Amino acid sequence: MASINKVEVGQTLYKTYREKMGRTTMSTTRVSEITITEVNVEEGFIRYKSRFSYTSKMSANTLRLWRVSKPVLISTFTGSQRLATKAEIKKMREEGKIK
Repeated sequence: MASINKVEVGQTLYKTYREKMGRTTMSTTRVSEITITEVNVEEGFIRYKSRFSYTSKMSANTLRLWRVSKPVLISTFTGSQRLATKAEIKKMREEGKIK
């Protein structure tokens, strides 16, 4: 989780969100990369740039929902993706699939 005191300009954070898979009831997890362009600790906000948007302003409360390290996604048999559990990440690291 990110904190306004720890983020720096130019740092890349990751936002995860759920969305529907087309016109079905199934949902999947998506990950967006966000680049920090300005940090204002005194007023409690940051400015960031997403891949598909212009520079936006966000409060420190929303910043804590973003991740510093890239999340690991697991594909299911239906084609959707979900976040990996701590046990699955540990097993992948032991097998050398992720760093």
